[in-house]
Amino acid sequence: MGAYRISTPVPEFTGEVGGLAFAKGVYEGEVPDGPLAYFTAQGYTVEPLDEAPDEAEAPAEDEAADKAPAKPATKAAAAKTTDGGESK
Repeated sequence: MGAYRISTPVPEFTGEVGGLAFAKGVYEGEVPDGPLAYFTAQGYTVEPLDEAPDEAEAPAEDEAADKAPAKPATKAAAAKTTDGGESK
């Protein structure tokens, strides 16, 4: 289920279709996935109002990898970064 703006093919239609109340040809709100196929097939314009939760909350895998701190490849490299550049 998601939030959508659905516009009827008849711009001034006010009434109920599929359990959704349209006013002046427009419904905005939550819609179960099932009726979306019906509205699209009947010539209604269907526009999502919100992003998918996964996209909005979690960064993409590439972004997460870019933000991760670089790790030294070897113990010698780690020693150089912790003691001023000299290895032990």
